[in-house]
Amino acid sequence: MKLIYKLLLACFLLTFGYACTDDFGEVNTNPGLVIKPELSHLFTESLFQLGDYEYTEWFYDNYQYILRYSEATVAQGGNSSDFTTLGATGDRYGALYRVMQNLYEIRDRVDAMDEGQKARFQKIRAVTYIPQIMQGIKATDWYGSLPYTEALQGRHNNGFTPAYDTQPQLFDTWLHQLDTTITVLVSELPDQQELGSQDFVYQGDYAKWAMLANSLKLRIAVRLLNTDQAKAQQVINEVVSSPVGMITKDEDQMVWSPATTYRGQAFDFNGAPSAAKNFMDFLRTNKDPRTRLLFEKNDFSQANVDSLTAGSDTVFLPKFVKQPVEEWDRYQGGPVSPDSAYIKDYFGTIVNKDNARYLQLSHINRRLFDPQFESGLGYYMNVMFPAAEVLFYMAEFTEKGLVSQGIAQEWYNQGLASSLRTYDMVAKAAQITDYDALRLAEGEVDSLLARPDYALDGTSNLEKIYIQQYINFFRIPNEMGALTRRTGYPKVGSTIFPWEPVVAGGRAMPIPRRLPVSEPSLGVNLANWQEAMQEQGFSVGSNEGDILNKERVWWDKASPDYGQGN
Repeated sequence: MKLIYKLLLACFLLTFGYACTDDFGEVNTNPGLVIKPELSHLFTESLFQLGDYEYTEWFYDNYQYILRYSEATVAQGGNSSDFTTLGATGDRYGALYRVMQNLYEIRDRVDAMDEGQKARFQKIRAVTYIPQIMQGIKATDWYGSLPYTEALQGRHNNGFTPAYDTQPQLFDTWLHQLDTTITVLVSELPDQQELGSQDFVYQGDYAKWAMLANSLKLRIAVRLLNTDQAKAQQVINEVVSSPVGMITKDEDQMVWSPATTYRGQAFDFNGAPSAAKNFMDFLRTNKDPRTRLLFEKNDFSQANVDSLTAGSDTVFLPKFVKQPVEEWDRYQGGPVSPDSAYIKDYFGTIVNKDNARYLQLSHINRRLFDPQFESGLGYYMNVMFPAAEVLFYMAEFTEKGLVSQGIAQEWYNQGLASSLRTYDMVAKAAQITDYDALRLAEGEVDSLLARPDYALDGTSNLEKIYIQQYINFFRIPNEMGALTRRTGYPKVGSTIFPWEPVVAGGRAMPIPRRLPVSEPSLGVNLANWQEAMQEQGFSVGSNEGDILNKERVWWDKASPDYGQGN
């Protein structure tokens, strides 16, 4: 009522020579609202949104789709015959614009400053492109064309019908923006406004943001390798030769962890996914320490096996149960084909005479993804851009002859060591159950590198590099999905880590390679949306695996099919 009263009073004053003009904007304002927050606070909010929204992405896209379609996990009771038909999806598309909106506002406000003030905010302005490009890659990977260059202009110039940028346009735009960002961030500009503690990733260290921007270009480059190798080579050369460097050290990784009180939201309301058989067979056979951190043991401890076998020879035990029980044998996965979902040796629970239930398969380690699971007190640490990603990329590029810096084995060895350390760091922060017993032990990195399936000894080198990228991306499923699509690995018939052909009713099942698209609920920009969908050849509303396998986003069109290895 006070605001209405002020509005009426202002108009009444017209009688006394005052005018109801734009001053209404100031009069009719709640004095408790912050109209123009600090730019650094706007950046913090966007940075927070980059990770906080991911609960829908984990619940839908990652657990239900990407991890299963990459054959890293399987549903607890086995995959159903319709698991390639998609239902609800996460919010990676909408999240792009929630991340962008404050970053757009920062740039708009800086550009409106007088020249003297504007000069002090150039580095803050430049760094805003990095979070939105990171989210943009996740959105276009599964949806293709999207509004970007003309997005979010409604507030400023009534731009409510933004054009859809094609994927090639998006990649070109992002590469240009990253190059411009790097140039500004490393320039000697006096009296720059600092982000300080409002930047909970790098604490205002613009040099590290520049390094991230340079490394982020490699995520785009690997997506171009099958579609435009010349462009990919150009980008790789630029990144490797840039004086700002790449993220190759643990201390330079992009770690998204707002506070030690932030518990994370990677919930699995439908039950924790179980390990896929071929993936777990590979990890267990090689005694990869990450197994202990990524997955929980099944219920067949020595005590439980003794209980099940005492005084009875009728209790069914899975064929993988041995006497005496070996701890590594308690890490078990299930086949991914729906035609295998009935196999008693993997799926279902074993019930003893006292009605106690024993799970056969290994679930994902709930606290690693959700530290608040069962009242856990650890905190959520999301390594959004790990050093191992760059190190394994460099091993891949060197093995393919795309770069000449260093040798593949050195990059690869460093990548494996970094991946192991990073998973251990995340597990420690999350306070996974029995961390002290499961943590990375001294000498395990060297032992792993000596194993034939891990050693880069001239046999299947490229496959081994891809497999290590795959494991490293388990907690960045978007990148795992990109890897399995662009490379065709894991590969059918591999003697190291084979892809299991997915069969239901004796029929091979096509696996989706994009997410469904549906008509926007608001029809304001319908014409541009329809044009973008037609240009890409997308069937609107289709959620079946065969359609979503055949109708691919641009960068994926020349990629091998799942399991076919390039």
